[in-house]
Amino acid sequence: MHLFCDESGNTGVDLLNVDQPLFALASTCLDSERAAELVRPLLRQKQTEAKYTKLQRSRDGQAALLLFFASPDLTRASSKALVTDKRYYLITHLVDKLIEPTVYENGLDLYDGDAHVGLVNLKTAITPRQQADHE
Repeated sequence: MHLFCDESGNTGVDLLNVDQPLFALASTCLDSERAAELVRPLLRQKQTEAKYTKLQRSRDGQAALLLFFASPDLTRASSKALVTDKRYYLITHLVDKLIEPTVYENGLDLYDGDAHVGLVNLKTAITPRQQADHE
């Protein structure tokens, strides 16, 4: 069995990038030969990896994408995707690296009862999202 993963929206450490506030990770679990057959029509000249930015520019590329996503091989059992707000990831780091150690030194274990998750969820919910200048 082979597991194939790809990401979209990776801005590295720039987690507050207003133009790309979300991160997506998708995976498929298919036979290698079948996966290669599905991807082959998406590849453009000299590419070893399909790139949406190139495919979306032409009618042929758009049609190839539609055929790919309509494949009966891509089911809920064989394909998974996760989309997350980058602010959440950033806030988890702030809680884990800055808040939790200080609180623990003062006698409270945030990991006991998953209080750290509640704190991250609360902070994410009340933190306003930055707006891009072009919106």
